[in-house]
Amino acid sequence: MASRVEVRVLLAVLDGSVQVPAVRRRLRLGWGLCPRHAWLLAATEIELRGGAPFTTAVLYEDLLRRAARVLGRRVATGRWRVSSLHPRAGCIACEGTVRSAAQGPVADPETALVNKRARTSAALHATATVWRRRSCPRCLGGTGPPCRLHFLSGPEPPGGARQVTGALDQLAGQLRQYRRTAWDPSGGERASAWVEALGWFAGWWFPARWFGAGGGADG
Repeated sequence: MASRVEVRVLLAVLDGSVQVPAVRRRLRLGWGLCPRHAWLLAATEIELRGGAPFTTAVLYEDLLRRAARVLGRRVATGRWRVSSLHPRAGCIACEGTVRSAAQGPVADPETALVNKRARTSAALHATATVWRRRSCPRCLGGTGPPCRLHFLSGPEPPGGARQVTGALDQLAGQLRQYRRTAWDPSGGERASAWVEALGWFAGWWFPARWFGAGGGADG
């Protein structure tokens, strides 16, 4: 469950701070937000900003292309490329929440909407047949690339980093097409791109937990 303070911090990100150069640099160094706040950012945007995670998609398309460039580098060892996916900066939402904690966890209507997640649930259900199939093999048993968290903690997948690079480039292209159409009510590849992007960076625990398919972290 999101607290009132978390929702306020995430709304600040959505409403402009994500475009501040210093903030954008921190997000790039940290590979986005922590797993909890990455998914909560999308849920906050979907519930409170019109039903489509447009800003979230812009941010994670940029990060997907950066990750693909890192993994595509010609270097001595593949493990060096993989280690570059470790965050080098903390989650700005975590830090903002700590700084604002004195406001207290008082509930309000916006926080209640985020925690109800009616629009988020509908968006996930509409595209579930696609993103479940393309999910991380270790998170949800899908056939997609291993998520960044498992990529960092486990052995290199068959085909190595180069194969993952191709998958990330393709996903970034789908995410761009999704942004151009804002929302495809029929589901399909473009409409599931934001779910797949967040799944790759932050792990698939949120949709897994939401649909009772397993998962691990508190959402």
